[in-house]
Amino acid sequence: MYLAITGLFRSNGEDIIAPFSIAGLIAIIYLIFKEGTEIMSGGIRIGDTLSGNVNTVGFNFGFISLLVTWQYCRKRKKSALALLTVLILFMLLTGSKKALLIVMMDVILIFMYEKGHASRWLKLFLIIIAGIYVIFNVPYFYDILGSRVESMIDTMLGRSSTLLNTYSYSTDMREEMIGEAFKLFLKKPLFGGGFNNFMANTVTRYEYSHCNYTEMLCSFGLFGTIIFYSKYVSNIKYIWENKLYRVEKYRNIAFIVAFLMIEMLIADWATVTFSGQCLGYLPIIFASAALDHVRRNKRME
Repeated sequence: MYLAITGLFRSNGEDIIAPFSIAGLIAIIYLIFKEGTEIMSGGIRIGDTLSGNVNTVGFNFGFISLLVTWQYCRKRKKSALALLTVLILFMLLTGSKKALLIVMMDVILIFMYEKGHASRWLKLFLIIIAGIYVIFNVPYFYDILGSRVESMIDTMLGRSSTLLNTYSYSTDMREEMIGEAFKLFLKKPLFGGGFNNFMANTVTRYEYSHCNYTEMLCSFGLFGTIIFYSKYVSNIKYIWENKLYRVEKYRNIAFIVAFLMIEMLIADWATVTFSGQCLGYLPIIFASAALDHVRRNKRME
């Protein structure tokens, strides 16, 4: 995958987003064909027919949406904006809370490219307020996502109630699994207990702890976790040391790499990516290929 994306940068850098856009569009068309009735009726999380896990669908749409957002910011094509709008709609329909965070990143990235100062941040604020209103006040979106966000917050703050439908079982179990995985890490903090350490020792019925940080720590300890995230650190370090965000030629790449790194560092709190689908590696692969493209160009200058 890394070699393929690097090849795309080398041969056709301007249209690097095209394959991802086509893949996203095909997935959306397939989803409409398979779950059109559920989409029209509302109140139902969609995406099962694509992967069997609606959160995975929301995350993958989210990755594509960041790339399409980047494309729109650079070229201001209406086709990119139209695709981004559809992607965001389907991300919200999956009911994934991680996807909701990526939507916010999409909006922030767009306004980072906006000219002006006070006015653009005012527009950003108004759009966020409008988005919050739609999610929590429009029944179609509230039944799919808004109610889940409310239940998650109530559960995290300890004021949930099954009778009032403000209890989130998934949030409660995630908190329990993260705590259990961290305790397993403390027993063998340096190298961990080996692959699937959580599954072998958990008292829950889940196979993994639903958090990449704790899953890595309890499986491979500090040693393995540091190695896994070292590329994230080196990518950010390279951008910072070379001040790519100030170089007009490389500013665009600096932005998308930074946002992809942030996306994964946030998403890893609520999912396990190191042993999951290969698409979980796409953000770091794309970011690394992009910076490799910068390094080659800088050597030739």
